[in-house]
Amino acid sequence: MALNSTRSALMHAALAQISPELREFDLIAFGKLRRRTVSPRRSLSSLPIELLFFVRTHLLPVLIIHFIAMSTEALQHYESSLRHLICPHCRIFYEYVYGFDVWKWRLAGPCSCMPATAHTRHPNPKQFRDRHHWLEAYLSRKSLRFRGLSPHSSSSAIWDVVSEVLKEFGCEAIPSGRGLLSRRDRPSMFVVPLRSSSGSTAPVLFKRVEKNLGLCPDYNEPCCVMPHGSTTLISTSEFTPSTHLVSDDDASATTLPRMLDAVIAPLTAVVSILLSFLTLFFTVLCYYSRPGVLRLF
Repeated sequence: MALNSTRSALMHAALAQISPELREFDLIAFGKLRRRTVSPRRSLSSLPIELLFFVRTHLLPVLIIHFIAMSTEALQHYESSLRHLICPHCRIFYEYVYGFDVWKWRLAGPCSCMPATAHTRHPNPKQFRDRHHWLEAYLSRKSLRFRGLSPHSSSSAIWDVVSEVLKEFGCEAIPSGRGLLSRRDRPSMFVVPLRSSSGSTAPVLFKRVEKNLGLCPDYNEPCCVMPHGSTTLISTSEFTPSTHLVSDDDASATTLPRMLDAVIAPLTAVVSILLSFLTLFFTVLCYYSRPGVLRLF
């Protein structure tokens, strides 16, 4: 049994857990500041502990939505800077050949049509493989800043945060279809209990993870793209929820079609090439095996 989620939802939820806003709330509501408050004046720390937990449960999704909005805006700005690496004429060519998705343009750098002054500061189009790789690096820098570390320490620090946060609940995150592709190559993740945890407590653990990490609502994914090419918020309710429980049979059922697709696609290409060569061979053979009188060409 596993909890199916997206990489974006897990990374933003983990970032919200270590955010200054949530840490300040926890300090006032549950930390030392609560124990030091002896004033009869009404304050946050004077509220009942049950009500504080209720407020925290609703505060966390608000923070996640806030960070997702920031990620979406930053992604739009980065994609816009990639488009402005080339001149309008080259941009029309790339859109005609590769489509409106700038991540499929295979840019190597600024085009030679642009003036030299425009090449002083520009992003490296080869730095990130896709939007998910960019999002991982962007949230890693934010998580390092939240912890007071250098933002250039690691480009995958956000996954260390995800692992630490899930470990507090006795869980870990693994890629869907483990062993086939790396974590970065799969948009979905499975949250599973740690090996030391009992399998019978899995439903309880997943309920705690969903509630305390704010994974229950369906969030807008920042890595969705509309056909016209501009990054746009798309409700995940149109696709799949940000999290849902899947059994072991469901997990294997989703992995098997992906394996079949990975095998069938190259096999179909090889068969098509062989058939093309055979067709050409028999065409030439039949042409030259006919009597010369019947040859019209």
